[in-house]
Amino acid sequence: MDIFTNNFGIIFTMIEDFGNRDNNQWKKYGYLIFGICVLIIAVLLVTNGFKKSGIDNSQSIVTNIVIPDIVRANPKEVVKGFPETLILNSKTEIVGSYSATYPGSSAAQFTVEFVSSKNPKVNYDFYTKWATDNGWQIINSSQSDLISSLYLKKAAEAINITIRSSVKITGGSSIVISYVNLNK
Repeated sequence: MDIFTNNFGIIFTMIEDFGNRDNNQWKKYGYLIFGICVLIIAVLLVTNGFKKSGIDNSQSIVTNIVIPDIVRANPKEVVKGFPETLILNSKTEIVGSYSATYPGSSAAQFTVEFVSSKNPKVNYDFYTKWATDNGWQIINSSQSDLISSLYLKKAAEAINITIRSSVKITGGSSIVISYVNLNK
């Protein structure tokens, strides 16, 4: 006889003997049923826990992460390789600059963050005009009171420009320009 049939047999016996048993006997049956339910729930939780942990572990193994080689420029300097034709409009201070190359790739990235004395609207207009004047295609642009950005593309090159209000100069801008050459 299996557990399922045995347990339901006890329940049917309880129902048949409803009027013939005292309260202590009913308490024993109640504890038995409660214990069986707790045991079933515990088995289900443990079984599902093992299944989930096996799935989670297989997803957490990542083997294709590429870590770039980053070279930081000296403080207040633009990293070597950043295009000289890419103007740092009304620059008052270089906050930081670095280059990044990726193992197994010909791509090279050059990034500079600087403070401009011009407000974000003026800088956004400046870089939009600069892009069209220099043959860059504007792939995406966004302009708002808090932050503006331009994404530019030309052959195997791309530029991402992010402009926001400066916290260092009243009425100025904080600008990050990343230039990527896919064929370096």
